[in-house]
Amino acid sequence: MTMNHNEHEGQANVTPPPPISGGINSVDQHSWVLQCLTQIQSSVGGLQSDISHLSEKVGEQSSKIDAHIDKVDTRLGCVERKLLVATTVVITTGILLSGFIGFAVYTFDKAWDYALIQQQDAATQQEAPIQQPKKKAKDD
Repeated sequence: MTMNHNEHEGQANVTPPPPISGGINSVDQHSWVLQCLTQIQSSVGGLQSDISHLSEKVGEQSSKIDAHIDKVDTRLGCVERKLLVATTVVITTGILLSGFIGFAVYTFDKAWDYALIQQQDAATQQEAPIQQPKKKAKDD
């Protein structure tokens, strides 16, 4: 773990233990309290500086994330448009193909019916012998 400049300063200014109230006068106690307050203010200043630095880093990361999200949104919009076009093409092709197949089946069915009718006509003509007109018998 790395230490920043504020942590190095904190190690240099170590607060001495509090004076014992029995043998030391109040001036020493007062200077000890002032020393503690000074060190607390220094620590708070370091914390404020670190918080400001972290806030800046979070802001930078936020702007990077926003830029990335914008880029992804742009790509997603492009993909959505391509999917819409592809869907339209597939549906249109399906409709046209089904229409063409329907027309082809209808035409084939009519041709088949016509061929069957022609075959039946030909069979009917072959089955029925051509009748020769009967000659009238002459009464002699």
